[in-house]
Amino acid sequence: YSATKTLVKTVEEKMSNCEVEVKDIDKFLEEFTKRENEQRELSTNLKEKYRVIKNTINDNSNVFSIAYDGLCKKLSECEDLFTSSEEYMFANDFIMAQNDLDNIDTILDEIKKIGAEVPELIKDTKGVLPIMIDEAKREFALTKQRGVFLDHLNVDQTFANIDTTLNEDLKKLLNCEVDGIKENVSDAKDKINNLMESFERENRAFKEAKETNDKVFSYINDLAEIENYVRIAYDKDSARFGLENLKDILKKKRENIEAYRKHYQNISIDISSCLRPSTNILDETIEFSKEVENDKKELYTYK
Repeated sequence: YSATKTLVKTVEEKMSNCEVEVKDIDKFLEEFTKRENEQRELSTNLKEKYRVIKNTINDNSNVFSIAYDGLCKKLSECEDLFTSSEEYMFANDFIMAQNDLDNIDTILDEIKKIGAEVPELIKDTKGVLPIMIDEAKREFALTKQRGVFLDHLNVDQTFANIDTTLNEDLKKLLNCEVDGIKENVSDAKDKINNLMESFERENRAFKEAKETNDKVFSYINDLAEIENYVRIAYDKDSARFGLENLKDILKKKRENIEAYRKHYQNISIDISSCLRPSTNILDETIEFSKEVENDKKELYTYK
């Protein structure tokens, strides 16, 4: 009886241990199944996400233009990862399967981000910016034909830099790389707008400098006429009426007139020779005009 009792106790202990092991196995299988189900659910959700994104890209292939093939290449990467994840799940390697699914999710989010940015970037890099460049180059050529000095603006180098960056950005778009392109486009637009404003400013200054210098020429002639009138009147009436001695003043005016004529000729040469910026010439011409006009007003008081 004692031996039987001991045997029963041993059996009960073994049964208890078996129950614990069974529970552990059940728990493991439950967690295993749960993880497998979660991964399959995630895979299903990602496939739906993939389907929507792929359809959107295919339906708008013309909008994505040169970036379309690159987007399709990224979709192919997802397809390869889907296949790989299925193989890992079949082999119960859930860690590797999860890595593939995480990569798929990352790529799809990247495609969505790129897809949202690409249309505007395509419009700028393939449309807006090239048109702006062509207009600026055309205005540059026309301005040079008018004889306006533009060397100080470093136009050729600016265009070369813009063209180089634009070509690099177009290559990026082919590979679905968008980082930095928006900033490059904005910078290029600013540079082109600055050039166009500079062209307009130099064109306007070129015209105004010539007009102002022509006006100065008439002021010089007026000054010469007034000086001649005052000198004749002075020579005739100074002794008779005891007029102020203007001999030295008139001599100085005649010297000024000669200097003004030389200065006028020098400015005329500068305008026609295109050797320095018209804005600088205009500033000089305006000051020159004021100087001659003030001299004329002073001499006019003696008339």
